[in-house]
Amino acid sequence: MLGPLFDWYARAKRIEDEAIGVAAGSAQLGPAGRSAELVHLHTQVDRLHLMQLAMIELVLERMNVSEAQFLAKVEELDRRDGRPDGRLTLSPAGCPRCERLNHAQRTTCVYCGERLPARRS
Repeated sequence: MLGPLFDWYARAKRIEDEAIGVAAGSAQLGPAGRSAELVHLHTQVDRLHLMQLAMIELVLERMNVSEAQFLAKVEELDRRDGRPDGRLTLSPAGCPRCERLNHAQRTTCVYCGERLPARRS
C-alpha cells in the first residue's frame, strides 16, 4: 500500500545524505569524520522522518485518505513556491513601504514596521 510513499521517502533520504556529505566536506571535522553539529542535525532529521512516516500512516489508516490523494497533496504543496523541486521554499517578501526584503515568514517589516502582504505557505 505505501510503496510510492516509501519510494518518495527513500529519495528524500538519499538527497539529505548527499547534502550532509557535501556539508561535511566543507566543515571542520572531528575524529569520526563529521562535525558534532552535523551529527546532531542528522539525528534530528532522522527523528523528523520517523515522525513524518508515523503521521502519514495514521492519516492513511484512520482518516480515509487514499495514498493517491496524499501524494496529490504533496505535489500541490511542492508547486506552491513555483518550483516543483521536492521542497517548499518561499522567497523573501518585499515591503510595500520601504521596498526592503524580509524573511518570508515575517508579517511586519523588520526595517520600518509596515504590515507585509499576507502570503500562503
